[in-house]
Amino acid sequence: ILFVGSSDVYKRQVSIMSIPRDTMINASWDIKKINSVYNWYGGGDRGIQYLYKEISQLVGFEPDFQVIVEWEAVGEIVDAMGGVDYDVDISFTLNGRETVEGYQHMDGQQVLDYCRWRKGGRGDIDRIDRQQRILFAIFEQMLKTDQVKNIPDIYTAVQENIDTNLD
Repeated sequence: ILFVGSSDVYKRQVSIMSIPRDTMINASWDIKKINSVYNWYGGGDRGIQYLYKEISQLVGFEPDFQVIVEWEAVGEIVDAMGGVDYDVDISFTLNGRETVEGYQHMDGQQVLDYCRWRKGGRGDIDRIDRQQRILFAIFEQMLKTDQVKNIPDIYTAVQENIDTNLD
């Protein structure tokens, strides 16, 4: 998922927008989609520089910071906080693991499976919607269960799967 966010410190608000992975861009004939930019330019600082450029052409401003989270870290975060309660909207089987529709307590692997599932309905659009909803559910549960105080410990547990220029 590619999220672009902005924060208003004075209003204490954060706005987040998701850019679908298959969004077409005009970077070059070799790169057609936003999800290819970072790796095409070798990742790291160079990949970020070009990704910032493409994002700015899409949304009208260049990001100041990035947090690159590998999907494995999302599962590790969920496991570190003891799972997440969530109302799953679809039943499916992925890699032999079955997920059923309904309200349930999900572990990290179940969350990853749910976020990766893209079949049915509107395909990638539905997947993006599921990813956004589950991420917000994770954040809400962190707030409700006072997990915010554990963020430094959670970060330490997953830092190998996170790259950021924030301190």
